[in-house]
Amino acid sequence: MNRGIQAVASSMVNSEQWLDTVSNNLANASTTGFKRDGMSFQATLQQVATGNTVGSISSGTVVASPFSTTNELGPMATTGNPLDVAIKTPGAMLAVRDSNGQVSYTRDGSLTLDPERNLVTQSGLKVLDENKNPIQIPVGQISISDTGAITASSGGSTTSVGKLGAFTGSFLKAGNNLYSDPTGASASPVANPDFAPGTLEGSNVNPVEAMLDLIKIGRSYELQQKSITSEDQLTQKLFSTIG
Repeated sequence: MNRGIQAVASSMVNSEQWLDTVSNNLANASTTGFKRDGMSFQATLQQVATGNTVGSISSGTVVASPFSTTNELGPMATTGNPLDVAIKTPGAMLAVRDSNGQVSYTRDGSLTLDPERNLVTQSGLKVLDENKNPIQIPVGQISISDTGAITASSGGSTTSVGKLGAFTGSFLKAGNNLYSDPTGASASPVANPDFAPGTLEGSNVNPVEAMLDLIKIGRSYELQQKSITSEDQLTQKLFSTIG
């Protein structure tokens, strides 16, 4: 196969993957706690210290990893809802459990109560405390402190309910604004988590930058298509000249 065409075709495949990544970012520009993804590429030439040997040359750009998640904080918006909470500790996440006992992680702190007064996400996943146990809140005025401590006040008395768990680890996106722990053992509790009660963290996607990236990808893809056409024409000319 023509090496030039192969290299450009490889770049076109990577451009499509980049397009999917940016499009997903843009689609989640208003998703609570969403973290944008990016793509990185590894060098195709590696020179040793002596300057005499060059490493392997790949055909086209090589993606270093499918994507990389940027954990910088998104904008904080005050809601005044006592069950809303944002995590100000970068990379830390709430632990949640579904009806099958599967534990996942999320930055989405838009919380509510189910009929049994368990603290849950908007999709009904149970929010876990620092020991990964569900949190059940008695009737009363609910308050969450900046350390994650939860209390309920009623009839002049205040009851300590528990403490929100914040965890860090080698998490991977699992869809629906959730993250998974592939190893099942990398998640560890944050010693001194920093919460913002009555606040929600917005997505850290910049829509303007994402739109500009889409334009750049489109132009790049168009140039790659023209390059393949040029390579093909040159090959045909070479064959006709030789033959």
